[in-house]
Amino acid sequence: MPPEKQDAQTVDNQRNHPVLFLGSLLPVGRGWSANNSLQATRDGGFSSAPRFTPIGPACLSYIWTLSLIVRIVKLAITFCSLSLLLTACRHTEPERSSTEADIRQHIEGQWTVGTNSDAWTPGAQIIIAADGSFTRVHSDGARELVGTWKLDRRILVVDTVKTNYATFQDGRTISLGTVQYYPVIFAGEHELVCAPGISVAGRLRFAR
Repeated sequence: MPPEKQDAQTVDNQRNHPVLFLGSLLPVGRGWSANNSLQATRDGGFSSAPRFTPIGPACLSYIWTLSLIVRIVKLAITFCSLSLLLTACRHTEPERSSTEADIRQHIEGQWTVGTNSDAWTPGAQIIIAADGSFTRVHSDGARELVGTWKLDRRILVVDTVKTNYATFQDGRTISLGTVQYYPVIFAGEHELVCAPGISVAGRLRFAR
């Protein structure tokens, strides 16, 4: 067939059989994009040979930056997940507790409020004496009798000499009476942990 007729037939074939794109392959590191497509050939058939298109430096830089951002985001998500997991593990650790017998064995003595206590002034001292007296020790060493104490099952009951008051943020005060209740959580040779009151959040922590 003469070349001019072959060219005319090729044009007709291209009009009657448009290009069908099957996908593309983009190897970032080599700077070329391979597009596989079905194309009409001069003899009326089809060819699926890939066509390579060069990629500019700007496109490669954009792809590399995008890949780096994705990696950073994945690392950040992993780090946050591990932090939350560790925090949850710390909060789910069981709190040490003592039996009534352990409390009676260790509660007597002179105790100092710890820096990790949720209430009372760190460094303040109290004396839970064997004679039933409950004494506060001031910073200058002077001692003040607060009242008497007893252990009701696992609750330290302090009957104070003076009436206790609670002061609100607006300045109002209410009387709490003369009896204070401190549930004992743990009592050991060098550590005493109590709740600030019945059904009251937080911990009073003492050491000696």
